[in-house]
Amino acid sequence: MSRTRFLPADPIVATDSGFFVGYPAMYLRAPDAQAFVFSQTFQAEADGLATAIGEAVARPDRLTVAALGDGGAVMGLPELETPARLA
Repeated sequence: MSRTRFLPADPIVATDSGFFVGYPAMYLRAPDAQAFVFSQTFQAEADGLATAIGEAVARPDRLTVAALGDGGAVMGLPELETPARLA
């Protein structure tokens, strides 16, 4: 299945750390060097959602895709207060 069916040609892909980390690199394409953001903070989990939110705020002209594992997504849930407050 082609990813272009679901995503625009120029998404920003922000990934978290964790066991799943190879899959976003295998299945999601980033069109340029600034479009693939891998938060490698000493291999800590749960900073991928915050990274994706920061990218979305910094680049509102491009769709940001957050590639998160289940643990990092649950631990990062408090970060959803930021876009709610900025809306």
